[in-house]
Amino acid sequence: MDHIFWKAYSHAERLATIQQIREAVGVIAEIIDFSMFSDLSLAVSIEVRMSGVGTLYKKLQEIVTMDVFEWEETASEKEYVIFLHIAFSSGKGSLEIPVPAVPG
Repeated sequence: MDHIFWKAYSHAERLATIQQIREAVGVIAEIIDFSMFSDLSLAVSIEVRMSGVGTLYKKLQEIVTMDVFEWEETASEKEYVIFLHIAFSSGKGSLEIPVPAVPG
Protein backbone atom coordinates (compact mmCIF):
# COMPACT_ATOMS: atom_id res chain seq x y z
CA MET A 1 0.00 0.00 0.00
CA ASP A 2 1.43 3.36 -1.04
CA HIS A 3 1.33 6.55 1.01
CA ILE A 4 0.42 10.14 0.22
CA PHE A 5 1.23 13.08 2.50
CA TRP A 6 -1.02 16.16 2.53
CA LYS A 7 -0.85 19.36 4.59
CA ALA A 8 -3.84 21.59 5.19
CA TYR A 9 -4.62 24.82 7.05
CA SER A 10 -7.84 26.08 8.54
CA HIS A 11 -8.96 29.46 9.87
CA ALA A 12 -12.36 28.06 10.88
CA GLU A 13 -13.48 26.70 14.24
CA ARG A 14 -11.70 23.39 14.98
CA LEU A 15 -14.64 21.16 16.00
CA ALA A 16 -16.80 22.27 13.07
CA THR A 17 -13.93 21.67 10.65
CA ILE A 18 -13.28 18.20 12.08
CA GLN A 19 -16.94 17.27 11.63
CA GLN A 20 -16.96 18.51 8.03
CA ILE A 21 -13.82 16.50 7.27
CA ARG A 22 -15.32 13.35 8.81
CA GLU A 23 -18.42 13.74 6.64
CA ALA A 24 -16.44 14.42 3.44
CA VAL A 25 -14.07 11.50 3.97
CA GLY A 26 -16.86 9.10 4.94
CA VAL A 27 -18.43 9.37 1.49
CA ILE A 28 -15.50 7.84 -0.43
CA ALA A 29 -12.89 6.66 2.07
CA GLU A 30 -12.30 5.51 5.65
CA ILE A 31 -10.56 7.25 8.53
CA ILE A 32 -8.23 4.67 10.06
CA ASP A 33 -6.48 6.87 12.64
CA PHE A 34 -7.01 10.28 14.20
CA SER A 35 -4.62 12.12 16.55
CA MET A 36 -5.00 15.61 18.04
CA PHE A 37 -1.96 17.65 19.03
CA SER A 38 -3.34 20.33 21.34
CA ASP A 39 -5.83 22.59 19.58
CA LEU A 40 -3.23 23.69 17.05
CA SER A 41 -3.18 20.65 14.79
CA LEU A 42 -4.32 17.13 14.14
CA ALA A 43 -3.28 14.19 12.01
CA VAL A 44 -5.71 11.97 10.14
CA SER A 45 -4.87 8.71 8.38
CA ILE A 46 -7.27 7.92 5.56
CA GLU A 47 -7.54 4.77 3.45
CA VAL A 48 -8.86 5.34 -0.07
CA ARG A 49 -8.85 3.63 -3.45
CA MET A 50 -6.76 5.21 -6.19
CA SER A 51 -9.92 6.11 -8.08
CA GLY A 52 -11.11 8.28 -5.15
CA VAL A 53 -7.92 10.22 -4.36
CA GLY A 54 -8.65 13.17 -6.67
CA THR A 55 -12.27 13.41 -5.54
CA LEU A 56 -11.25 13.34 -1.88
CA TYR A 57 -8.68 16.08 -2.45
CA LYS A 58 -11.31 18.30 -4.10
CA LYS A 59 -13.81 17.68 -1.27
CA LEU A 60 -11.20 18.58 1.35
CA GLN A 61 -10.28 21.74 -0.59
CA GLU A 62 -13.84 22.94 -0.04
CA ILE A 63 -13.30 22.70 3.74
CA VAL A 64 -9.64 23.61 4.36
CA THR A 65 -6.76 25.19 2.45
CA MET A 66 -4.71 22.35 0.97
CA ASP A 67 -1.14 22.30 -0.33
CA VAL A 68 -0.90 21.84 -4.10
CA PHE A 69 -1.36 18.24 -5.21
CA GLU A 70 -1.39 16.94 -8.76
CA TRP A 71 -3.06 13.60 -9.41
CA GLU A 72 -3.90 11.62 -12.49
CA GLU A 73 -7.23 9.87 -11.96
CA THR A 74 -7.44 6.18 -12.89
CA ALA A 75 -9.95 3.41 -12.32
CA SER A 76 -7.44 1.27 -10.42
CA GLU A 77 -8.53 -0.54 -7.26
CA LYS A 78 -5.11 -0.02 -5.66
CA GLU A 79 -5.42 1.44 -2.16
CA TYR A 80 -3.52 4.33 -0.63
CA VAL A 81 -3.08 5.60 2.89
CA ILE A 82 -3.25 9.38 3.02
CA PHE A 83 -1.59 11.10 5.97
CA LEU A 84 -3.36 14.43 6.36
CA HIS A 85 -1.93 17.00 8.77
CA ILE A 86 -4.18 19.97 9.53
CA ALA A 87 -3.05 23.14 11.33
CA PHE A 88 -5.61 25.48 12.93
CA SER A 89 -4.77 29.18 13.01
CA SER A 90 -7.31 29.87 15.76
CA GLY A 91 -5.64 27.46 18.22
CA LYS A 92 -4.26 28.68 21.55
CA GLY A 93 -1.92 25.77 22.28
CA SER A 94 -4.08 23.90 24.77
CA LEU A 95 -6.40 21.03 23.98
CA GLU A 96 -9.71 21.16 25.77
CA ILE A 97 -12.18 18.42 25.01
CA PRO A 98 -15.68 19.15 26.29
CA VAL A 99 -16.83 16.38 28.65
CA PRO A 100 -20.55 16.11 29.41
CA ALA A 101 -21.61 16.16 33.07
CA VAL A 102 -22.26 12.69 34.45
CA PRO A 103 -24.81 12.35 37.24
CA GLY A 104 -23.64 10.78 40.45
